[in-house]
Amino acid sequence: MFWLLVIAAIGVGAYYGWPVVQDRLLRPVETNTAQVAELTDRLAAIEERLAQLEARAAATEAEVGAVEAAGEDTAGEVDALADRLAELDRRIEALERTSEELGARVDQADSGFAEELAVLRAMELMSRARLFLYQANYGLAEADLRAARAVLGEHTGTPRIDEAVTRIDLALSALPARPVAAADDLDIAWALLLGDVAVAPPVASTTPPTTTAPPTTAAP
Repeated sequence: MFWLLVIAAIGVGAYYGWPVVQDRLLRPVETNTAQVAELTDRLAAIEERLAQLEARAAATEAEVGAVEAAGEDTAGEVDALADRLAELDRRIEALERTSEELGARVDQADSGFAEELAVLRAMELMSRARLFLYQANYGLAEADLRAARAVLGEHTGTPRIDEAVTRIDLALSALPARPVAAADDLDIAWALLLGDVAVAPPVASTTPPTTTAPPTTAAP
């Protein structure tokens, strides 16, 4: 009888106590376990997202570095071209002053000497026009080509100058749509002038001037 009462007491205690155990012990443990699992999943997703962001940041940094390096190279080329243009400006100004000083002393009959001075000045202008073509500054290149043509136009009548003027006209007609063709015609005009430039006033001759084939290595 005693054992029956004990067993009955245990059964009653289990019947009424088990829900309490579930509510206060088992369910909180299950809830915490689920929350921990969810937090673990979220942490893994965050870590993966951070890894992706770090990879993208590294790629962006590499691209920025490449752009900066290219910008530095381009800036160096622009600076070098600007220095050459400044030097050409100084040479043109010095040549113009020299031309004015000599022109006041040269007799009008000595047309050969004046022609060579004009050729030199035109070649300086053509050199600067070539640099402007490299910079894709077609407006300034055209202005210098027109100035060179005007200088040479006062001394037409010899084959090299006439052919050089023709090539300059072709270069002008090619701008701005065909800058490569303009550069080729400019190189030929330069070569025509360079092939027969005299360093002193030419000696009068009864032999008519002949056209000199343009050198293949000369360039502005």
